[in-house]
Amino acid sequence: MINCIWIMVAASVAFVATLFYISLQFTARILHNGALLFLNQIFLKLFGNTWINLHVRSRQLIYWPVILGGSGFRFQPTVAVAHRTALLRHSIWSAIAFDIFLGSIGGLILIIHCEATCNWVLCLVHDITDDILRSGCAWLMGVPAGFKLNTKLAETLGMFSLTIIQVWSTLWFFVKPLLKYGIKVLAVSGFFLGFTIQAALFVDILLLTTLHISTLHWLLALVYSHQIQALAALLRLFRGQKRNHLRARIDSYDYSVEQHVVGSLVFTPLLLLLPTTSVFYIFFTILNTASHQLDSNHLILSLMFHRMSFLS
Repeated sequence: MINCIWIMVAASVAFVATLFYISLQFTARILHNGALLFLNQIFLKLFGNTWINLHVRSRQLIYWPVILGGSGFRFQPTVAVAHRTALLRHSIWSAIAFDIFLGSIGGLILIIHCEATCNWVLCLVHDITDDILRSGCAWLMGVPAGFKLNTKLAETLGMFSLTIIQVWSTLWFFVKPLLKYGIKVLAVSGFFLGFTIQAALFVDILLLTTLHISTLHWLLALVYSHQIQALAALLRLFRGQKRNHLRARIDSYDYSVEQHVVGSLVFTPLLLLLPTTSVFYIFFTILNTASHQLDSNHLILSLMFHRMSFLS
């Protein structure tokens, strides 16, 4: 009797999870069509961690009745198969139950301390924007750590970075009233979906608040990489070499005197401007790495829970 009730409960949970999974897949199919494909790519970039964890959790709940069947696809399981199936069965429900228990605790804490959490996020964004980014850009535009940089290029990169930071601050001013509702959604997700999805959504929201850092890092990395590639190409010119892209090798090549003169004229300013570009690139790389450290911690947490769920 208890076994029949347990199987019925598992089938009901799997039915709800199946409906949820179908709605997710249907939404993904709609976003993959036509003009909505761009929105789908933006959504996956911004909330990729949440989407992956929702996909895994739905598959766990859908597969649960199959595990609870006891024998899988065998009508007369051996002792080893029955033991392995029992381990897998208990690992799945215990991991999901523990995950939802932690998510419920986290959701309850967020609901109780909703105002304090909003103030903490606002102070964090303010500290990152004003105390780190703006002061850091102003420091780099001067003489950082005693390094003599190119004044014009440093002012150009600094003003460009400050402009992007100001645009982000303006957008954040309009998004700020929605922060309280986002925290409530985060709390409710822990009650129904578990702590891993709650942590994934929290990481995605924090990465969204530091999107301007990722954008500046990507732009400066693009400039820095093109500058390094140009210097490497000019060094091959001075050594009488040329990259053969068709055969993926370096071939010898006889350059003319005019090409060497033009290469010398281009190589000198690129080499002298490299320290300025490098300083800005290193600064935003450190900030971007620090902001994405939360993503790495969440990845470890997700792997731990998913390993517990699929333990055999």
